[in-house]
Amino acid sequence: MAKYRLNSLQNWMEQEGIDLMVVEDTEGRRNASLRYLCGHPSDAVFFFHSSGASLLVAWDLPLAEIYGTADALVAYSEFQRSPVQAIAGVARRFGLSRNARIELPPNMPVPLVDKLRTEAPEFNFLCRENGAEAQITELRSIKDAAELEIYREAAGMTNRIIDELVQGFRDRRFPTELDAALFIEREIRMAGAEGTGFETIVANPERSFGIHAYPSFSGAGLSPEGPTIIDFGVKLKGYTTDVTLTMITGSLNPQQERMAALVEEAYAAAEAALAPGVPSSSVARRVDEVFSREGFTMPHSLGHAIGLEAHERPILRDRGELDTILQPGMVLAVEPGLYDADLGGFRKENDYLITEKGAEKLTRSGIFRV
Repeated sequence: MAKYRLNSLQNWMEQEGIDLMVVEDTEGRRNASLRYLCGHPSDAVFFFHSSGASLLVAWDLPLAEIYGTADALVAYSEFQRSPVQAIAGVARRFGLSRNARIELPPNMPVPLVDKLRTEAPEFNFLCRENGAEAQITELRSIKDAAELEIYREAAGMTNRIIDELVQGFRDRRFPTELDAALFIEREIRMAGAEGTGFETIVANPERSFGIHAYPSFSGAGLSPEGPTIIDFGVKLKGYTTDVTLTMITGSLNPQQERMAALVEEAYAAAEAALAPGVPSSSVARRVDEVFSREGFTMPHSLGHAIGLEAHERPILRDRGELDTILQPGMVLAVEPGLYDADLGGFRKENDYLITEKGAEKLTRSGIFRV
């Protein structure tokens, strides 16, 4: 695991006067920052001391011995699988002094924080929004060389599946939504990836009006005419791609043709705007202007960063509090789309790496006429 991540957090802890930082990933409180910092995929509590020492309390000890990179490893069972006992116990193992400041995850429920303060009243527990997790989120937004290597490999897998999907539609190899979804799952696993980065969406022309169709796919047939939306991601070594294809079968009516053309125009406007130093809101604004000029409104953000999670910061949306200056190393999914209950949906999504000179397109999804 890249040492600079912990070094950066150690410097921040020194500035903030934090003695111990806690990162928890457990059912109901998932947090990919655990994997980012110590390599272990899930179900554990990671502790980072201001001295630079680290300790991992893991539910699955054999798995943690393979993936975890902490200085010390302890079975969660030693603390009766209780986060309260684990945090209090590890703080004492580190020999923290009275009133030591311990940074808790911001999503830890208030009752657990209260129990901790009762269980270990000698320590000063902090549970806040703009604490350590905000620092980790900022670090995660800029991918390092090792992460980008994973992304290029994952993008290659994604592109091969896109090509096969397009050919499969042309050959009528997928009679139902289920057939297409299971094909994606099988190809991802056979390629050596971990699985899908999120639940795959395959929505035929009768269901493609939904931004995220519900259910995400079904046994329904793939209609001979209209737009089918396919949204999927390849998860490789923890990192996911995120692409959306619109497969147009048969002919479209004039209103549908207009929607498809506008999505293509909006996508081109967004692609041209991606560059380092550009505010994320200005990219989203260009797309909103394309749609509003023709009387349309896109009901979701233009896109988002991707990484160990399918939706990360920054968000591409024209809202001041979400505005971020794009920087080299950011990997973004750009996905303009339009939807109508009677006409169906059209979305085009690809992944881009912000570089020193502009943006590198990693995937080759699109609106395909099959």
